[in-house]
Amino acid sequence: MEELKELLEGVSDTYEDFVDGMCLTLRDNPEYLEDVIQYIKDNPDKDSSDITEYLETIGI
Repeated sequence: MEELKELLEGVSDTYEDFVDGMCLTLRDNPEYLEDVIQYIKDNPDKDSSDITEYLETIGI
């Protein structure tokens, strides 16, 4: 979870509630944690809206 938090803090338009919300969401859905981490690593130009949209596409 620490890796996710660090990646989220590096998102271009990040904000505290976004980081906290994402961490809570993935704490409750740990089966998606590695997928989201990999998505952020593979798409460093994506912003918070893109990451939120990705969660929707994978069913969270």
